Amino acid sequence: MFDREYALKQIKLLSDTELVNIFKNKDSGDFVKDYVSLVIQELKDRGINTEVAVSSGATAKEEVKLAKNSEVASVIGEKIKHQLNLESLSTSELAQLYVWESKTPYVMAILESELRKRNQDPKSFITAEHSGEGSGEAQSCTDCGVETKAGDNFCCNCGAPLTKAH
Repeated sequence: MFDREYALKQIKLLSDTELVNIFKNKDSGDFVKDYVSLVIQELKDRGINTEVAVSSGATAKEEVKLAKNSEVASVIGEKIKHQLNLESLSTSELAQLYVWESKTPYVMAILESELRKRNQDPKSFITAEHSGEGSGEAQSCTDCGVETKAGDNFCCNCGAPLTKAH
C-alpha cells in the first residue's frame, strides 16, 4: 500500500537534482505513478519547469539551473508584455518600439516574438540608420539643441524622440 504522507516527507528531503533524475526516469518502472506525481508537484513548488528540466545534453544540476532560470525569465517576460500592453499596439508601433529597443536584447526578444506572431520579420525593421551604421553625421535635438550621435533615436540630454533628416 502507498503511504502518501511518508512519500511526501521523503520527497521534500530530496535535492532538486535528485527530483529531476526521478522525473527523467519516471517511465523506467522503478517508481509508482503516485510517487512520480508527488515528485512533479514538488518540482513545481520549487519553481522548476519540468519541460526544461529534461533538456538533452545537460547534467542534472545544469538542467535544474536551466529550468529555474527559464521559469524566472518566463514570469519576467510575461510581466513586461503586460506592462507594455503589446497586444494593443499596432504592428507599426510595435516595429518602432523594436527599433528603439535595438540595444536591449531581452526586450528585443520579447518584441521579436510578438512580431513573429503577426507574421512579420523583425530584422526587416532594423535598418542601417537605426543600427548605428548610418551616415555618421551628428544631429541636434529639436527640443534642447544638444548634439547627438548618428543612429540615436532619443536625445541623450532630454530624452525627446529624434527626427531623422531626409
